[in-house]
Amino acid sequence: MTPRKPPERLPSLLAFSLLAFCACDDPTPSPCLPQPHLVDADGDGFGDDQRPMEVCAGLPGFARVGGDCDDSDATRSPAALEVCDDLDNDCDSAMDEDTPTLARRYQDEDEDGFGDAATFIVSCSPRRGYVENSEDCDDTAASVSPGAEELCDGLDNDCDGAIDEALPSQLWFVDADGDGVGSEALSVESCRPPEGFVAAAGDCDDNDPARSPEHPEIC
Repeated sequence: MTPRKPPERLPSLLAFSLLAFCACDDPTPSPCLPQPHLVDADGDGFGDDQRPMEVCAGLPGFARVGGDCDDSDATRSPAALEVCDDLDNDCDSAMDEDTPTLARRYQDEDEDGFGDAATFIVSCSPRRGYVENSEDCDDTAASVSPGAEELCDGLDNDCDGAIDEALPSQLWFVDADGDGVGSEALSVESCRPPEGFVAAAGDCDDNDPARSPEHPEIC
């Protein structure tokens, strides 16, 4: 019987080439090293400081720089320009600063078109319930404002500093005993009677309601 020869082994160089070919043909990508990032939901290049994550560099939806004050609005970021829109566009914690139309606006609680000088905001655009003037002397009453008609109601309706001026007035007499007839000892001139005053005078005893010109004489 003729003895068989053992199979010849591939040269070491050929074996190395085959191994290299197999390694290059491996479809599995090399893993990356995760790095600190921030979620950038609006894609403006600035991340949300409250949402840190470690991900591979270059992934969309993430940023290395933080400071975004509204990660749902790409027009608001530390790189944005501040404009007059009642928003903090540049994320510096101030709103509408250095805009050309920044002005005081005064609360108009009674909605008469005139504001209260003591209550105001600073804004570059109109706000509901606020006006640009501060001339109202009573912001709780719509009947009181500059230019309003002066009424006989004990109020300064037209905000000129006077009450019930230029209205027809008469003398009213104190009626201490409440009998409807007043005493000439005390009188005031007004368009309406103050409390405790009446139009009729001539009471000879304003402390006794049984004595007045309206009562019959008794024995």
